[in-house]
Amino acid sequence: MGARAHVTEERYLAIQSAWREAAQRLATHDREMRSKYGSVRWELYASRTERVRLERLRAREQRAEERMYALLDTTPAGERWRSGVGCPFVYREMTYAQAMAERPVLPASAIGYGSDRRSVWFTVAA
Repeated sequence: MGARAHVTEERYLAIQSAWREAAQRLATHDREMRSKYGSVRWELYASRTERVRLERLRAREQRAEERMYALLDTTPAGERWRSGVGCPFVYREMTYAQAMAERPVLPASAIGYGSDRRSVWFTVAA
């Protein structure tokens, strides 16, 4: 595990916000390209400029994700965040208090897999 450092709420929220923004920009670009070229492998038909933009957006999202997990490695739960926790929960739902908990409370079923917020129950990570 990495060295523990004090993570401020402002820093956590800034990184989470940057990750959300990057994911949103990537999704918007993908939606625009699917509308223009169709939903099946649109990258094959896109112009070089559009493909370059896609790669830049993917890289930006990846960097934001890496910053978030590097930050989470310094929390009391440490590297437990790297497995068993879906990325959508981390960048959309997880609060600062959950991130800083010694034994974080996590959703047992991922909202992204077809359930809704009302059907999600919570558990304490091992």
